Amino acid sequence: MIGLAFREIITREPLDRETRSSYDLVAEARDQGTPYRSSRVSVRVLVTDVNDNAPDIVDPQEDVVSVREEQPPGTEVVRIRAVDRDNGYNASVTYSILKGRDSDGFGLFSIDPMTGLIKTRMSLDHEERSIYRLAVAATDGGKPPKQTVRLLRVEVLDLNDNRPTFTSSSLVFKHRGDRIPVREDVAVGHVVGSVSGSDHSDSDNLISGNSLHITYTLTSITSDVVEGAFDMDRNTGSLIVTRKLDREQQSEYRLEIRALDTSASNNPQSSAVTVRVDIVDVNDNSPVWPMDPITIEIGENANVGSVVYNFSAHDSDAGVNGEIQYHLVKHSPGEGGTFELDPLTGSLTLLTPLDYEFRRDFLLVIQATDQATITSDRRNTSVTARIVVTDINDNAPNFVLPSTDGEVVYLSDAATVGQVVTHIVAVDADSGDNGRVIYSIVTGNEDGRFSIDAESGYIVLAKPIIGHQASARQLHHATGGRSAGKYNIIVSATDRGSPVPKETRRTMQIVIQGSTNNPPRFLEPVYHVNVSENIPSGSFVIRVGAKSFQPDNVRIYNERN
Repeated sequence: MIGLAFREIITREPLDRETRSSYDLVAEARDQGTPYRSSRVSVRVLVTDVNDNAPDIVDPQEDVVSVREEQPPGTEVVRIRAVDRDNGYNASVTYSILKGRDSDGFGLFSIDPMTGLIKTRMSLDHEERSIYRLAVAATDGGKPPKQTVRLLRVEVLDLNDNRPTFTSSSLVFKHRGDRIPVREDVAVGHVVGSVSGSDHSDSDNLISGNSLHITYTLTSITSDVVEGAFDMDRNTGSLIVTRKLDREQQSEYRLEIRALDTSASNNPQSSAVTVRVDIVDVNDNSPVWPMDPITIEIGENANVGSVVYNFSAHDSDAGVNGEIQYHLVKHSPGEGGTFELDPLTGSLTLLTPLDYEFRRDFLLVIQATDQATITSDRRNTSVTARIVVTDINDNAPNFVLPSTDGEVVYLSDAATVGQVVTHIVAVDADSGDNGRVIYSIVTGNEDGRFSIDAESGYIVLAKPIIGHQASARQLHHATGGRSAGKYNIIVSATDRGSPVPKETRRTMQIVIQGSTNNPPRFLEPVYHVNVSENIPSGSFVIRVGAKSFQPDNVRIYNERN
């Protein structure tokens, strides 16, 4: 098919579905016309899952769990919980207790393969044995499957041991309200949640505030940017915000909540549970430009349709709050149409040719706006961009003097060495070295009769002129074969541009005239004037002029009719 072209979208770096599962791209097809025409289509890339993650056993947080002695078979001990970052079958987890020398509790405990709940299979005796080891495996459903093994120690507590125990099945961390992570704009004093017992737990294996004196402490298990952001109510177990949160500084906190039984001061017992607090982004940051103003230099030979600059601002917020679109809000001069800004990529495209000699700069104001879901919450900032058009050596020198080819310059044979013969002038519309002109005589001056100042363009006599009294043969010999008394020369005006200088040439004729054989001549061959028949005597009629070809000798004669 005519005009059909295929292009592939390829990856530039390894993909990780667990980090990002989809990408929204915009593909553009652009022709090579002037101005170009283009069409766009949205492309969503879905990253499919492979089984590259093993299950991670997150509960219980500690390797030691406990159960009281003499409890009936089927007593709940602990609930194993594992998470797998993969998707689908690759993330489905089953649980089992492995048999081996490191798992001497095999056969004494059972585990539900789907829920991970471990129960006793018989009544246990603290005096008979106080510690059992269990090798617990979490296996995903991938092909081939991946497995994680965790070695737990089950401590059989004496009936008189009133240690509070935290397990994932007996204690939960409850969020207030709709159980969402904490917004970064919550007020100081906000209650995030509290530690409490679950409704279905075994009452003999729960913390009871009525029979025990339990206090709660809080310890951060991460290196926090904002220290002391949370505190724990020592009596109720409520987790409270104590400092202003900022997701851009820290987006996650991991805290250890410990319950301490102080009823027995000589042997206080404690257990702990780990809580993860995720800080939810609020659109509290505006886009930031790396610099303002921005100066952009573009050569005047830039191709129409080419991208001349890429604007990029950064927004510290997350998700749509951190996604930015760009808009051209001001174009000076005001007629616009020279540049086009891509709202998604920030690419600035040239739409019309540039000409340094016509306009040397433009002023643009670019606005970056985040894409917060609620339009009224969107934040924006602007940057001023000065487009500086740089000169390219695209103009050749233009002669002002002489203005045309073949101009004649008369020189007396009495002229002395160093006397100015004529002055040539050329101008170049470019700037800098591109517009700096140097002059030279290209041909017609083989005997070095004249010299030219390369900078000023003044041509001066370098050698004496042989007078007209010389014989034609002598003059012919002296002029190197030229017509007697004439020099046909070519002068050059060249700029100093790069990479290739530009040059303009002019032909001109220098005529040598004798000072004695050439009487003064009128400046015009014929003078015409209309005079009224009744004009009074002595009235002014016309001014005529004549020129002598002797050096520096110009005489003007006036006649009255």
